[in-house]
Amino acid sequence: TRMCHTSPVYDNKMWMIGGLDGITNTNDVWYSTDGVDWYCATGAAGFCERREPTSVVYDGKIWVIGGWDGSSSYNDVWYSTDGVSWTQATGAAAFSAKLEHTSLVYDNKMWTIGGYDVPLNSYKNDVWYSTDGVSWAEATGAAAFSGRGGHVNVVYDNKMWVIGGYDGGAYVNDVWYSTDGIGWTEATGAAAFSGRTEPTIVTYNSKMWVIGGYEGAGVCKNDVWYSTDGVSWTESTAAAVFSGRFDHTSVIYNNKMWVIGGGYSVGSIDDVWYSPPDPTPTVSATHTVSVTISPTPTITPTLSSTRTTTPTFTSTPEPEMEEIVVYPNPFNPNKAVGGKLKFKGLPDGAKISIYTVSGELVRELTEKSGMAFWDGKNSGGSYVSEGSYSYVIKEGKKALKRGKIIVRK
Repeated sequence: TRMCHTSPVYDNKMWMIGGLDGITNTNDVWYSTDGVDWYCATGAAGFCERREPTSVVYDGKIWVIGGWDGSSSYNDVWYSTDGVSWTQATGAAAFSAKLEHTSLVYDNKMWTIGGYDVPLNSYKNDVWYSTDGVSWAEATGAAAFSGRGGHVNVVYDNKMWVIGGYDGGAYVNDVWYSTDGIGWTEATGAAAFSGRTEPTIVTYNSKMWVIGGYEGAGVCKNDVWYSTDGVSWTESTAAAVFSGRFDHTSVIYNNKMWVIGGGYSVGSIDDVWYSPPDPTPTVSATHTVSVTISPTPTITPTLSSTRTTTPTFTSTPEPEMEEIVVYPNPFNPNKAVGGKLKFKGLPDGAKISIYTVSGELVRELTEKSGMAFWDGKNSGGSYVSEGSYSYVIKEGKKALKRGKIIVRK
């Protein structure tokens, strides 16, 4: 499962970087070309494990900016051209260390906006930019909008936009824009959607789309809204087929809107959904789409001669994996029963790949009678060193489950 991660689109792939896996912060990097099969570029990037980082694609590189490890926040900046090797541009940018900030690329610059300053216990409304990731200039230390975190931003209509978030006192639904990062104009102080933090935003089909988020009191949203001007917002759906969530990510990839992971009131999620392009309507045509997950909803939109803007989200389905158990973990080959780590509840033909934190293949295992066993050795027959390893369980090309194994001696 994963929430509080970041997802750029780079090199014709969707990426998932860092975040919280439900238990611990991570610094692994994954990519996919279809949303179903995800591959580990590295199990441990150069930057430390963290949640709430931001990322942008700029100057032919993926950039990761700031974040929080559960106790300390960061203002470091890292970049990579392959998702495997990461270089630190600076360990201490000019802006304060924070989380729940946002980042984007505009006017040939990288920008970072607002966020929560942990040491100062304050929500920020500062705006910074850089052309190299090393030197950062402050456009303004106090933008017209209130200090906030968990907001979203996007580039649309040749402007930077800041929408919603939490300002320390309320979940807000105001919308602001700027053409220079210094002067900010309020498009609306109260959009049609409820005040919320940690939604996502994308631009698609000449519109801005706001998806999900958290509105307080344990309420996680799965509504979808769009606007062409930032003032008037239309509800595309009050309840998309995916569950209510926040701290998810959304991207535009392969001409689809995607929703990846996220959190809800009691944990994190590992599903992936997409909305295909709006079908071209024909007069008096009826188009029925059935989407099946567990439990099973059926959604039947009807198209008339008026073009609908309601997206239909489809899951990249994965079988229920609650029955798969990996134990004991942590794993000590000298103390485990039979000296082996056990994978129990595997489907027929499942294969397990075990990797080092740098993404190197250690061993491949094959299911027999619903189980597989690892003796702690690599493919050469030597015991591996103590440390953290990742595994991927696949059925054919479909990734069923991923996780970490802690090896101790």
